[in-house]
Amino acid sequence: MTARLGLLLFATASTVILGFTFLRLPGNSLFWNSLQNSGHGIVFAALGAVFLAVVHRRLKKTMPNALAISFATLFLLGTTIELAQYATGRGAALNDMVMNSVGIASGGCLYGAVHYFRRRNTALIRAIALLVLGTVAMAWCIRWPVAYQIAEAHRPSLPVLADFENVGAQLFVSGTGSTQSVRIHEEWSENLTHSVKVNFQQSQWPNIAFREPIENWGQYSSLSFSGYNPHDAEITIRVRIDERRPNSTEINHMTVRQVIPPGEFTVALGFDIFKADAVRQGQLHSMNFMQMTGFMVFLLGADVETQGEIVLYFDEFRLQ
Repeated sequence: MTARLGLLLFATASTVILGFTFLRLPGNSLFWNSLQNSGHGIVFAALGAVFLAVVHRRLKKTMPNALAISFATLFLLGTTIELAQYATGRGAALNDMVMNSVGIASGGCLYGAVHYFRRRNTALIRAIALLVLGTVAMAWCIRWPVAYQIAEAHRPSLPVLADFENVGAQLFVSGTGSTQSVRIHEEWSENLTHSVKVNFQQSQWPNIAFREPIENWGQYSSLSFSGYNPHDAEITIRVRIDERRPNSTEINHMTVRQVIPPGEFTVALGFDIFKADAVRQGQLHSMNFMQMTGFMVFLLGADVETQGEIVLYFDEFRLQ
């Protein structure tokens, strides 16, 4: 290996380490966070293809040896990045290591496909197989940012916040201490559209959370939704909406208690009730509902512990 080539590889490795350790993406959202993770796969796919080409063509290694050397070297580079992130407080993640490895495999396969295509008929099947494997591996790396972009493009517009009919509706739904299922539920026979079934399990605050809604609710005065309670008894839920304070990164959490009856139900909660809760908590900033960051429905852990697992169905979250 020439000194120039060695210096170039060292500079590339150093740049990648510094980039992954200190570079921040322009947004802190589900899409940008998933893109940051996918970036490991994309970058290491490029590194895998380039490094393999160097080892195979410049250093004259056989393809199997070049693959082994490239994967081992780049895996070590990925480990170094995670250690650097851990040392600087950014945190290390096993998922990043997996993404690095899949990216290396993708880049190696794509380089191998080009190499065997050049040999034409003697290795055409091998080239096609490697091309397919490399493409599938890269598709796996970028699946989440692509899914979020597609889901975002198909989200409903206000006044609807969530109706679960759009593509990828569940991508913006999460929960702690619960599981969620979006489909047409036969148990809620009166509702013939998609809804979300939530199994609230035993935990401190089992909830279903709706992330990254359209921010500006300023022209509306209430939040409503429909649902179905299959239990024989009333269930007490809490509805929380989150608003970013003006010119601040701090979030106000405003919560309203609501008792829902057995069977079908409809809930409409005026913003004045949420404002009253904010005042009660001493959150006296000007509340204009124009920087909303999310909303959730949650139960008290004690209620779930008393009644066992609680199942509720929700649909048509909208502003009025």
